[in-house]
Amino acid sequence: MFLKNKSVISKNKFLKFITLVFLGVCGVVFGAQAQAADYYMATNGSDIIGDGSSGNEWQTLQYSMANMGSGDTLIIRDGVYTCIENTIDSTHKPQNGNSTDYTQIRAEHSGKVSFDGQDENNVFALSTASYISFEGIIWCNNNFPGAGTLVGVDSCNHIKFIHCGAYDAHDGDDGHVFSSYSSTDLLYEECYAWGAGDYSFMPARDTERVIYRRCVSRQDRQAGWLATTGFFAYGSRNVEFQNCIYIDADNDIGYYSARPFAWTFRYASQGFELENTNFAGCISLNGATGGVAAGSTVSLNTAVLFSNCVSMGTYQGSRLRYDGANFDHCTFYGISALNTDTWGRGVYFEGQGSNERDDISNSIIAGVTNNIALLNGVSQYNCLYNNSINYVGTSNMTGDKTMIDPLSNSLLYPLRIENNSDLDGAASDGGDIGATIFYKIGRDGTLWGEEGYNETTNESLWPFPNGYN
Repeated sequence: MFLKNKSVISKNKFLKFITLVFLGVCGVVFGAQAQAADYYMATNGSDIIGDGSSGNEWQTLQYSMANMGSGDTLIIRDGVYTCIENTIDSTHKPQNGNSTDYTQIRAEHSGKVSFDGQDENNVFALSTASYISFEGIIWCNNNFPGAGTLVGVDSCNHIKFIHCGAYDAHDGDDGHVFSSYSSTDLLYEECYAWGAGDYSFMPARDTERVIYRRCVSRQDRQAGWLATTGFFAYGSRNVEFQNCIYIDADNDIGYYSARPFAWTFRYASQGFELENTNFAGCISLNGATGGVAAGSTVSLNTAVLFSNCVSMGTYQGSRLRYDGANFDHCTFYGISALNTDTWGRGVYFEGQGSNERDDISNSIIAGVTNNIALLNGVSQYNCLYNNSINYVGTSNMTGDKTMIDPLSNSLLYPLRIENNSDLDGAASDGGDIGATIFYKIGRDGTLWGEEGYNETTNESLWPFPNGYN
């Protein structure tokens, strides 16, 4: 009735009007969204805080993180950064990014930025954070009473460390260098740890989907705790150690009693069972004492797999407690046991597990002096030579070779077997007996489960990346 004498808006005009209003509103909303920005930080002694632009840099990490937005990038100028204002903790941390835009904290030049705790502060304790990446940064020196992990991640997800380093964690128990707890989807790529610290790289208790790719550990000292290791899977699952190197651990401070090992896994009813835990293409050279140690106190239902791994030049061998280990295409050479105890075996399967685990195949165990090369377990298509004793308590031995010296023509280079040599094509799968480590494992930047995350690429691993651009 009221519209009888008024103009009627046509349906098409009404829809056009609504469309314009919608687009206008969206324009306001979309226009209000902040775009990811680059900011800069420097240490130059100036009292000026700056606005974060190039030439007007922010002066402390905590101020920088407080003023960054989600998905922003902080570029840190070369220098050594100290004091509490340059630390990361539960209340001072970058804003979370998202799956398409990580919040980034990176050195302007890789390896030229250090955050030094000066043995007074914990420099990095990130918690409840997600989608953040750190690149080219070094953290160091948190040796003081009550100190935590040097670079610690707790209750986080989708965190990446690229070309990052850390050295001199605190002495004593829990003096970890890089460690994570209750976290998921982590990547440590081309990172390096050295100096003091009991565990260099450790995904611990309820951590899952973690990759350590082309990381390096060198343990120079650890005086306050008897357990030390380079790469340690502890109560974690879906973990990949890819092309990681443990090298030149010192032995001049009682390291034999400390028993440092290159690779360790442990399940003690704390955290996840070690499902899908893989060491692939990893290397231990001059590792002071040992290769692999398994500290599990209960049996495992799934096997930890070591494939194409090399351990050479140690004082102790590998001791696998309880169930849970398989070795395939590995090389263990030059284990000069200091005595005849159980830590001096070449490979010791202490758990006496089922045929689904505690076996070694297509591998070399040679040069074990003063001890047993292979104690217990299942052996198939292995080369055992120049050992004090080849076997005790071992079953099967199908295809094993005990009369071939691998150094005569096969193992001339630690990371391959020579073509047309005695061990070439002699494995159960038609490949070589012993390890082959030629190519990078895992596509750069990929997290666990992403396409190509554990594939053997066609990119040469050598010369080995050193973490610098």
